[in-house]
Amino acid sequence: MEVQWTSTGLPLEFTGVHWSPLESVEQRKVLPKHPDWLTVVRPPTNNEAPRVLAYVHNRLTQLRPSLCQDLIDHRDILILSLFSEGRTINIMNVYSDDQHTAINLLAECVPTLPACVLMTGDFNCHSREWDPLVLHH
Repeated sequence: MEVQWTSTGLPLEFTGVHWSPLESVEQRKVLPKHPDWLTVVRPPTNNEAPRVLAYVHNRLTQLRPSLCQDLIDHRDILILSLFSEGRTINIMNVYSDDQHTAINLLAECVPTLPACVLMTGDFNCHSREWDPLVLHH
């Protein structure tokens, strides 16, 4: 199957990736599964369950979706790489808690992180720039 690319560098069929925070799943200790979707999630380490995951639709499996823990290995950050026609597309899912753990880690790691065409998630970031009613942060 030939992959068609958008001008932003994302595969045209990119709608097949769904990002999710894991707070409710973490409490249940069970990941929801569906036969049409591949679950991409970092294994728990040091008794810390991951707080982000990605579901990749089976129609995108020819792009070889891969969890890239070698790029960053943290329970609140997931980098998913897709590969096609000699291209690597990195996309990132982030959950930043009320201590801004993930945001601070990303700020420290910026020089070593690969280019990502999409960064999404729950940043828990408040600013007067986008909400004039915010009194702090």
